[in-house]
Parts: sequence; C-alpha cells; structure tokens
Amino acid sequence: MIDAKRDLLNNFTVAIDGVVGYTELTKIHDILEVTLSNYTVSFNETLPAVRSNGFDILKLFCASKKIEGSSDSTLKQYYRTANQFLSIAQKNLNDISPNDVRGFLLWLRENGNSERSVNNQRLFLSSFFRWCEDNSYVDKSPCKVIKAIKYDAIDKEPLSELELELLRKSCKTARETAILETLYSTGCRVSELVNLKLIDIDFNNKEVHLFGKGKKHRTSYLNAKACIALQDYLISRKGNSDFIFISDNKPYNPIGKYTIEVIVRNIADRAGVKDVHPHRIRHTTATMALNKGMPIEQVKELLGHESIDTTLIYAKTLSENVKYSNAKYLS
Repeated sequence: MIDAKRDLLNNFTVAIDGVVGYTELTKIHDILEVTLSNYTVSFNETLPAVRSNGFDILKLFCASKKIEGSSDSTLKQYYRTANQFLSIAQKNLNDISPNDVRGFLLWLRENGNSERSVNNQRLFLSSFFRWCEDNSYVDKSPCKVIKAIKYDAIDKEPLSELELELLRKSCKTARETAILETLYSTGCRVSELVNLKLIDIDFNNKEVHLFGKGKKHRTSYLNAKACIALQDYLISRKGNSDFIFISDNKPYNPIGKYTIEVIVRNIADRAGVKDVHPHRIRHTTATMALNKGMPIEQVKELLGHESIDTTLIYAKTLSENVKYSNAKYLS
C-alpha cells in the first residue's frame, strides 16, 4: 500500500525541482519531512490514488535521487534507461515481471550494446525498482532475481613515471601546470577540480577541500609541486573569481569538465602520450601511492571511495610487485 505521506513528499519535491536550486531543494525537503511527521495524511478517495503507469513515478524517483546527491549525469542515465524500459514494456509497474526485464536486456544486447553497458543498465533499473518497492509503488522489484551480467573487464593502465614527466614538460601555461599537478597530487575527480574555490586551499597545511561526487566533502593533500604550481597560477591569472580554475579571457568564468578534459588532452598530444584524460591521472595517483607503500585503506580515503572494493581495482599493481619481488629474492 502506498504511503500517502511519502507520496505527498515525493510529489511536492518533483513540483519544486527546477524552481529552486539543489541546496534550497534539500532544505525544503527536510523541513517538510519533519513537519509532516506531526500530521496524518490520507489520499482523497474521489481521486485515483494509483497511477496507471510508471512515468510519473520515474520523475519522483529522479527527484528523490537528486535529493540524495546523485549527479546530473547519473540522473540522466537513470531516467534514460528506465524511461526506455517503461516505453517498451507498456505495463503498469506492478504487472512488470522479471521476464520483461530479461527481454529488455536481451533487446539491448541485440542492438549493439556491450555486456558491460547492458549490466550498467540492469543496475539502473534495479535501483529504480528497489526504490519503488521501498516506497510501496510495487509489491516486489522484478529485478531481484536478475543476476549480474558477466563481462571482460579491461585493465586500466596508469601512466608510467616517464609519461608523467613528459606531460609535465609539455605544459605551456601556468594554468596547465596547475591543473596537471593538482589532479595528480590530490587524485581528485574532474568534477571536484572544477568546483574548487580559493577558500578550499590551505597552503600552510598543504590541504585541499574537495566537493564533488554524491555532493560529499573530503580533504586531500598537495605535494610541493602542486603547491608551487597553484601559487604561480593564482599570481598570474586575471579576474577575481572565487573559483580556482577560470577562463583566460573576460568575463573570467569558471571552466567546466569538458574544458579541463580538452586541456589535458592538448598537453598529452604535445607530449606524444596516448589516451590521457583526468581519470587516468587519478588512476596513476592511486597506483603510484600503492607502489610506494601507502596502505590501501589510506588510498581509499585519498580517492574518496565509499567501498574498499572500488580501491582494490588498483591492487593489480600490488600483485605485480609481489611477482617481481618473488623473482628477485627467491630465485
């Protein structure tokens, strides 16, 4: 049975989403949730209480995930996958079966999607239907019995020390150097880099306060090269923006993720190093930290991973070190 109070809160959130910003949306949501706890809410029996399809509920789901801190890109993926599935299924939510989900996943595979892509879309659907079950929009998620789709994971190769030095040598401007050194020293995501403000940098303690994925804050650290590169850039840049990385020309607005990616790609092209992007630099930070003996628990905190399982992706290098040491010391 659908909780009328929760349904009211969800619908209200959808109604004001886009009217106010994220910060205001979360505050209003929390205030309304506390206020409603003192009231009994019931459906108007003269109006239909159950929706005929899942499209309206999908909007409620996306609004709920936004409140929880999901990024815009993640929300688009949730919406695109679930909307496509609902359009094909053409059923009420409670009538959807596991076979409907299996048929959709098979259709995706037959239309050129890789196993990895299909599995990701399975995860998006699973998250949607789990939320529907938790909020009493369905009796049971049809995705519960759908097993993960196996795929061959492609190992992500970090930059070598030589490649990193080639990138450093190929930076032409103070901004390029600051971007490269900050990415490497902090292991930050590109979304965290573009959100970086002057107030977030503590040069005395060599700390940087990051805000990014999941709307979460964390602290990372600046090595000597990153400190010098940032200070040189801040002295040379024009404009009075509170953001660290801004455009070179008026009105000196903050630069976005795409611009950062282009800057990194341009540095790599000059250096003759292939397939370089901000996330590969982050991968390099983790790998080099592990190689030099940083405990994996500390690497997890450095990267801002919620689960150490995610950090273990980088542990391949550790096993290679063990193999090398075995050959060196036990031959």
